[in-house]
Amino acid sequence: MPSRAKQGEIAMAVATRLDDDRTILLEAIRSRCLKTDGPYRLGSGGTSQYYLDIRVLLNDGEALARIARLVIERLPNETDAVGGMMSSSIPISTAVLLLNLQTHRLKETLRGFWVRQEEKTHGLGGLVSGRLERNDHIVVVDDVTTQGKSVMKVVDAVRELGARVLKVVTIVDREEGAGAVLKSHRIPFDPIFTSGDILGK
Repeated sequence: MPSRAKQGEIAMAVATRLDDDRTILLEAIRSRCLKTDGPYRLGSGGTSQYYLDIRVLLNDGEALARIARLVIERLPNETDAVGGMMSSSIPISTAVLLLNLQTHRLKETLRGFWVRQEEKTHGLGGLVSGRLERNDHIVVVDDVTTQGKSVMKVVDAVRELGARVLKVVTIVDREEGAGAVLKSHRIPFDPIFTSGDILGK
């Protein structure tokens, strides 16, 4: 086992790398994902003068690796599975699973899942794809949260299967109600960035 001094050096190196990841991702979101020539129609049903196309980064290997490192550090040790609404959660959870295989940060048995918009009517059917078991501890991930409708659909679907939601992690929270909705359901909310970070407010 490493000495306390060595452990301190490792922890500092990890913290520095995460700070670097966050700084680089923030700049990438501002320069590559942020569109300010709205109005744009949002998935929540509202309109906005700005739009965040985070999927640009979810299809970039280097950016996705940085996202995975920032997400995995936010997952409690007891996490059994990580996932969210298809399709935005799929690259996030997959990258986290692969990173965990390399780093052993969490359980070796860490699993992924996703929730469909509509229930599948063929094959095995159902809303949830992936193996979730009763009393599993899960973390919901998303690219962007707005009013919280999408993440709550995931929460309801996994709770229906008997799983327990530990928290919700999102890359960017638009600060338009998701935090309040999750708080009302006593679910911890952990955005990597907020709209204030992105817009410089």
